[in-house]
Amino acid sequence: MNSNDIKKIAVPFVLMLILNLSSGFIFNYIDYTSGYNPHVGIMFISGLLFGPYGALGASFANLIFFAYDGMNLTFLLWSSVLNFAVSYLSYKLWYVKYRGRDLVTPPGFFNVKMILLFFAIIIITGLVYSVMQLRLFCLFEPGYMKFTTMSGLTIFIKYINSAGFYGLVGMVLSKKIDFIHLPKVSKRKFSQSLYLVLFLFFILLMLIFALHDLFVPVSDANASFELILAAALLLIYLTRPSDQEITFVNMTITEKIMNVYSIMIILFGMFALYWFDDSFIIPFIVNYVPFDTNDMAVIGLWAVDEVFVPFILSTLIILTYIDRKLVKPIVQFSQIDDFIDGDRKVDSQRLLEMYSQFTDNDYEVGALARGYSELIESNEEYIANIDKIEREKERIKTELDIAKRIQQANLPTESLENDYYLVDGYSRPAKEVGGDFFDYYKIDDENVALVVGDASGKGVPAALLATITQTLIKQLLQHDTSLNRVLYQLNNQLFEHNAMTMFITLWIGIFNTKTKTLTFSNAGHNPPLIKHGDEYIFLKEDEGIVLGIIENFEFKEEQIVLKDNLVLYTDGITEAINDDKEMYGNERLISFFNDNDDFKGLYDEIDKFSQSQNQFDDMTIAIFKFKR
Repeated sequence: MNSNDIKKIAVPFVLMLILNLSSGFIFNYIDYTSGYNPHVGIMFISGLLFGPYGALGASFANLIFFAYDGMNLTFLLWSSVLNFAVSYLSYKLWYVKYRGRDLVTPPGFFNVKMILLFFAIIIITGLVYSVMQLRLFCLFEPGYMKFTTMSGLTIFIKYINSAGFYGLVGMVLSKKIDFIHLPKVSKRKFSQSLYLVLFLFFILLMLIFALHDLFVPVSDANASFELILAAALLLIYLTRPSDQEITFVNMTITEKIMNVYSIMIILFGMFALYWFDDSFIIPFIVNYVPFDTNDMAVIGLWAVDEVFVPFILSTLIILTYIDRKLVKPIVQFSQIDDFIDGDRKVDSQRLLEMYSQFTDNDYEVGALARGYSELIESNEEYIANIDKIEREKERIKTELDIAKRIQQANLPTESLENDYYLVDGYSRPAKEVGGDFFDYYKIDDENVALVVGDASGKGVPAALLATITQTLIKQLLQHDTSLNRVLYQLNNQLFEHNAMTMFITLWIGIFNTKTKTLTFSNAGHNPPLIKHGDEYIFLKEDEGIVLGIIENFEFKEEQIVLKDNLVLYTDGITEAINDDKEMYGNERLISFFNDNDDFKGLYDEIDKFSQSQNQFDDMTIAIFKFKR
């Protein structure tokens, strides 16, 4: 037995002592069975909340009080067994799954059905207690009370009122108690039908005894047999194993409503009992009640019940309607969390099935259900479109990856060098593919071609134009090395098929390794940097026009003796911007090459300059360097 088990015994025991003593002083009675009998209410709720431990604590406290009243030993033993059995019965009845009860939960008013179950258990245990207690007094303490045909009903009325009051208080406070006793599922096999038949027969027997008591006083001859039979059936039923898993339910709006309702009943009952106990009202009642007028408590309780029971029944009907028409749909709607899982798709079909049962409602609940259903259907269409878009994006991404590999394959992958010179380059597109390209290759044993181009636009269209241009240049240079004629033909071919009015800037040169002359022509491209002495300067040249816009344009071919390094680039380098929207510019470009020989470090320099700004243009650079 652990500390929680001790609490389950001690709390009912202490409460029973305190309430019985205080009620005796408050209502000025000494004998244990007169007055309002709070002990039966504590006995009921103790078993319901704390199971066999609570029943044991409550019955032990009752034993003390009965002993204090001078009851004989036989009565004490039988009464203790009865109190324990009835208290434990309330616990057993709560944890059984009935028709219409979906979940077996710890004590609490989670819906109207739980309140109905609560009152049904009070009535059943009250019936058992009143029938068996009456026979105990008849057999073992016949002089303790005056026996009439209303004696059993008197005990029953006191029981259901006391159990109802203290039971409601206990149920409201049950959420604050962390040592409530919960049954464990038994592994022992048993027949549920057999126990059900036994229970129904037992209750039927109690009803027969109770109805008989209303017309014929209890006799000693029958009391012994009836008591032993009832006790045997009850104790057998209490051996029923638990076969239901307990479901723990978080506080819901329904439970809050039911708790407020319970508190209202408690307050109303206290007020009504005080009002009917008033000396001015009681004289008007005693002439119309069938009870012993010496027991004013039962008269007051009977009067309260005549008002209270219709009130409870009518409000339960209203609460049932509210629960079915309003609370149940809200609870259903709140279960949407069960369908949300970041790792899987929402089961929209089940959600629609859940909401469909309320869509025919003409009021706000129906509008909400219809709105949810339309939202789910729209969301399904949206998700389907998103999936389609994602598949299309994946297809495009795959195609772009292929295009990127094709474009990179067209660019030189290794530097071109010998003992006298080095040619190298690098291109970094702003997107997956870009409109920049560079190229260098030997035309023959003496001549090396140098090309840098920049197509208008970005992405795939620019990449296609750049690739076509690069391919056409190689084909044209195979048959003619006159650059003005090459650009003339290239421009006309691009112009002829330029439905999108795209263009490309181009710088092309041929370096003769024997004469050291560089023949070049510019088609609207940035002027190259050429090293003059110790510093780089821009090469003075005719800029020409871009390719693909004007047909039959005559490009100018120029020539110089190349004595030092040459740097070719695209405008994506000089037009790179930083957070202040400032361009990298020509001056920084010249300054970099004046201080550095490794052209690839230029990209790190630009990244440092641009800070967090994403660059919108492709960047390409190629360099022709003489070896010393």
